Amino acid sequence: MTDQEREVEEYRSTVREMRDYAQEQFDKLIVYLSSGGLILTLGFVKDLVDLDEANWKFLMITSWAGFVISLLLILLSHKSAIKAGTLELQGKQTESDKQDKITNRLNNWSFGFLIAAITVFVIFFTINI
Repeated sequence: MTDQEREVEEYRSTVREMRDYAQEQFDKLIVYLSSGGLILTLGFVKDLVDLDEANWKFLMITSWAGFVISLLLILLSHKSAIKAGTLELQGKQTESDKQDKITNRLNNWSFGFLIAAITVFVIFFTINI
């Protein structure tokens, strides 16, 4: 292996490590935001809105469902990433790449449900203030 090839491989390795770290931080952030949103809305909704007179209560329940689904999807994503790593270690590159795509989709869906849950709760709150 030439020096240039070694440098390219070291660069790729560094980029992979940075990508893996960013993905790990993204997963943590989704968990923190989803669980925090769920806890805050469950715990303080009664202090923000008079639930006896609230309109469109289904929006509040929908936002809670969005937070829970986001958490479940990020858990599935974590399991999927572990499976992709195991396949990679077994030398099954094609299967690992497919599993990585599944992990990516799960992350995207989790993020989407988080954004939707926040949006729906803000709409519920806005309607009822």
